[in-house]
Amino acid sequence: IMNKLHVWSTSRDYERTTNDNEFMIRRKNSRLLIKDTDDLNSLDPIIGYAQEPILPLHDACVPLISIIPDILHYVSIALEHTPDMPSDDLTRDESASIRLYTMEWKGKSGSLYSHLNRALRNSNRQCLYPWFKYLKLFLTAIVKLPCIPPQTVWRGVRKYVNVDLKEAQMIWWSFSSTTTSLTVLENELYLGQTGERTLFSIEILNGRSIRAHSQFNDEEEILLLPGTYLEVQSELDPAPNLHIIHLKQTMPNELLLEPPFEGACLYPEIDLSSRRWYFRKRFLVPIITLTIITILTIILCSVLLTKRTTKIPVIPATIHWNDSNWATSCDFPGNDLSYVFIPSMFCGAKCLLTQGCTHYTWTTFNTGSCYMKKNNVSRADAILTNDSSMICGIVNGSQQEDSNSTIIMWNENNWALSCAFNGSDLSNVVISSDYCDLKCTETPGCTHYTWTTWNGGTCWMKTNNVSKNDAYNTNDSTTVCGIINDGQLQIPNSEVQWNANNWAMSCDFLGNDLSNVQSTSELCSQTCTQTPGCTHFTWNLYNDGTCWMKNNNVTKADAFSTNDPNMICGII
Repeated sequence: IMNKLHVWSTSRDYERTTNDNEFMIRRKNSRLLIKDTDDLNSLDPIIGYAQEPILPLHDACVPLISIIPDILHYVSIALEHTPDMPSDDLTRDESASIRLYTMEWKGKSGSLYSHLNRALRNSNRQCLYPWFKYLKLFLTAIVKLPCIPPQTVWRGVRKYVNVDLKEAQMIWWSFSSTTTSLTVLENELYLGQTGERTLFSIEILNGRSIRAHSQFNDEEEILLLPGTYLEVQSELDPAPNLHIIHLKQTMPNELLLEPPFEGACLYPEIDLSSRRWYFRKRFLVPIITLTIITILTIILCSVLLTKRTTKIPVIPATIHWNDSNWATSCDFPGNDLSYVFIPSMFCGAKCLLTQGCTHYTWTTFNTGSCYMKKNNVSRADAILTNDSSMICGIVNGSQQEDSNSTIIMWNENNWALSCAFNGSDLSNVVISSDYCDLKCTETPGCTHYTWTTWNGGTCWMKTNNVSKNDAYNTNDSTTVCGIINDGQLQIPNSEVQWNANNWAMSCDFLGNDLSNVQSTSELCSQTCTQTPGCTHFTWNLYNDGTCWMKNNNVTKADAFSTNDPNMICGII
């Protein structure tokens, strides 16, 4: 927005870190100026990233190399200037992920925050897939920060922005940087005091101060999460060329941003005990009066009804099930297996893909919670509730069978019917079952998949070191599961031939993945040695050569032979 007003500082700290003349720290925090005010309200919610593991910042940014080629250079700088024991109980990598977001650098690739926010505003949610690992780390760090008290913050744009008060709601899908100091925006580096300007005055609920972890630690930058739901309160033109829009943040009725981990609170909890005594007392007398009237009414009705000679039949309310075996205003009590924060539309599919889940209940708790359950139940076991937002459902109308109770019939193309793989979701796409295998093959990191009829046909791509034995029977003939490369399966009665350097060919270690990096087979052992926590490794041809570093107390006896002569495994 202000390309002619770049002011650069020669930070001695950073001159000691790098000799790259293209990297310099801007005094101007460009994030306080809005570049795109027309965020679309019709975008899909931001979900899927929460299933990613927490990785070191370096590993979380490896998928971004194709977007920002020199990203790892700036990762090193962010880590070098992050203390070992950051404030707010963040880990060093979590704190550094915030610093990396706030860093600006001069170069062709552009700063990380501009690329990330552009992807968040993109209507094609597949553009977010490379960002999932970084988002998991970054949002985990942000949500750990305490929400500041509700207050008014400011943001601006150097143009006139007109909003339609009839359409008085908007959603900001990207991370939104604001400031508590209006004088900051009045500086000539930002909006200045002349020319067309629009100020956004925002009453916020869940802003987080990132000052302690930001590159701009001399500014009180308040960060708003993606999916911030705002209502327009008023507009004002207090001076020529100055337009002010008053916005108020409210909690959305549906999930816009998936929480990064179970138990994460996107919004602050309301402390009712903090209300003043006279506020509570104001409602005390009417409540007591209403309670007494209600009790007297019940007693009077009971007396009158006992004198009637004709009994009024009780007509039981019924649960109206649809063809997809779910209904509204109902619940299945007990038998909880697990839960996850997702929109209601994904609850049935999540239960189907969760081993052991036979039925489920969805509620609006914490903006949307899917409670997966297990037991041999039927529709008759559901109970009616007074909450029309609640949903209950049965997976295929019958209990899922145990993975070992029915044999899965695999064909020569390494896929089968009536089966699924549990967890390890990478991404999903609406596609025909005929193309699910091909889509997984074309998707970086996809090792196996499950296809269901949800949403007209969805391919759930997954990543992990699995075998056919990890699949389980779903008792649903429409589901399909498959493995891309069955070469990782163990060969019975074969021995791994170890050399004197503690590595071998055609072998693998199952699970315990720590991180992975693209490398040659010759460098894999050295990379593992230099990676904190790495105890053993596997190398294969994935992505032109990938070293999979692992962590656990293992021996050579834990390795198994594979059909792939290019695979290498080793112990440090």
